[in-house]
Amino acid sequence: MHSYGEDDWVTVASFGLAFDAQVCCGLLRDNGLDAIVVDESVGSTFSIAVGGAKVRVRKSDEAFAVSVLESGLEED
Repeated sequence: MHSYGEDDWVTVASFGLAFDAQVCCGLLRDNGLDAIVVDESVGSTFSIAVGGAKVRVRKSDEAFAVSVLESGLEED
C-alpha cells in the first residue's frame, strides 16, 4: 500500500481495463470523493498478473465509496 500524504489510500475496485477504472473514478469524483487510478499503464498490459488498474480513495472515505459503487448512482 502506498501513502500519498497524511491520509492513507485504499483500493476500492480493480479493473482489467484502464478505461473502466477511469469511469469508476469519475463516478466517485462526481459524488464528492477524492479518487485516483493507479497501475493504469501496467494494468492494460499485465492485468491478470497485477490485478489491473486500481481505483483508490482516502481510507476515511472507504465506506462511502463502497456504497456509491454498490448503488452505481450519483447522489445529489
